[in-house]
Amino acid sequence: MRKIHIYPLIFCLLCISCMEPEIDKSLLRIEGLNGLYITVPGFATEYGISNQGPYEDGDTLLIKVPSSEEAPVDISALFARASLGHNAVLTPALAGMMDFSEPVDIYVTDGANVSTHYVIKVVPIPPKMVLKKLWYKNLLDMGFVNFDNVNSIAVSRDKLVVCAYNPTILKVLDKATGDFIKDIPLSHPWISQINTDDTGNVLATSWRIYGSYFECKKIDIDAGSETLLGYYTSDEVPDFVGDRVTLTGNIDKGTAFIYATGRGDNGYYMLELKDGQKVSGSAIKYSTPISEYWERATVKRKTTDDESELLISTLHTLDGEHSRFVVIKNQFEFKEMDPLNFPSSILDYDYFKMGEEEFVAMAVQSGNGTPVEMRVYNITKDEYMELVPGDSEYSNLMCFTSEQILSGGYTRNADVAVQVDGNLAYLYLFTTAANGTSGGGVLAYQLKYTAQ
Repeated sequence: MRKIHIYPLIFCLLCISCMEPEIDKSLLRIEGLNGLYITVPGFATEYGISNQGPYEDGDTLLIKVPSSEEAPVDISALFARASLGHNAVLTPALAGMMDFSEPVDIYVTDGANVSTHYVIKVVPIPPKMVLKKLWYKNLLDMGFVNFDNVNSIAVSRDKLVVCAYNPTILKVLDKATGDFIKDIPLSHPWISQINTDDTGNVLATSWRIYGSYFECKKIDIDAGSETLLGYYTSDEVPDFVGDRVTLTGNIDKGTAFIYATGRGDNGYYMLELKDGQKVSGSAIKYSTPISEYWERATVKRKTTDDESELLISTLHTLDGEHSRFVVIKNQFEFKEMDPLNFPSSILDYDYFKMGEEEFVAMAVQSGNGTPVEMRVYNITKDEYMELVPGDSEYSNLMCFTSEQILSGGYTRNADVAVQVDGNLAYLYLFTTAANGTSGGGVLAYQLKYTAQ
């Protein structure tokens, strides 16, 4: 399959070929006709019949060709070819450039002199993903002074929220433009992670350091108020937990799960909220299929279902810097993405669904202090996770790579936030810049998805 690379510094709109219409080069179970293919002038990719056989006399053979508003395909000028069986004849012959603006009738006569009629119909379809850069603002643009303490982002309805701690302040921005709206000061000095639930409610959680509790607070960003949902003492949550936190569910109604990790560990903690309040009992610690101790990890539950899979990314530095990304299916089974798919460091990720497909957007880095970029992978099928660069089907896994955000110094902090709204997704990448104002900040994209 073809993967299109268009550099975002030149174009503001990217057409992404992640899982384009499948090319069917298998036997079509039509006697005498082994294959039928369309090619767009200037490109090498061939598009085969989309609808499955077997086919009857008079059937339509549908061929889907990717097209976009920015670069519409002219279906009146396409190359076509057919692969025929022994002694088979196709009438009319498919040769050179042809007009498919109207359905084209063909007749296949096999080696036994039996003739069958089919109709070729070419349909332009939008690409699966079209990515548009919305804006970029560095930390100075957003009014921050101490860049080391900016730690987390979350997207809530029409707003993006950026969190800094000690003292804790939330900067509220317009999600589409990045324009400043207001500051919201919070009472806890070590609120370092913010997340949104399934309805856009903002949950702020504290980092368990310097004797503080692990607190969970609902933030009303319109009213600028905070409501304590629950806290966990040092006996329930040990030091450094809360470095990375994720949220799944609705913190107002029903069940919500909070997953938190610390540093220098190989386990994670699950905390539960019920109808907006902490469920009694200590946080539950779980071990992972990753035996190594990590410097940083992010664990997220896909859904609130009892049998939900978990996702975990880890960053290891004790024995050579490397990361792992694993889907935990149950206590005994997991699936790991081949590490050839990303640089040495995964700093954060977010999971999202569009249509029936599942994706992760990762913040990745090739080493301490190097630029940070966002990569989006399709993890719908386990076999996608086995693909590596160079594989013929690699675009099934790798969807796109963002621009880079410069960083400096000991910069290991990044955050990713994704909001899905129908067939649109808003993706945000954040990173700090420890040694100056030229780097760091927030990069925003809009993704338009069309099911294929």
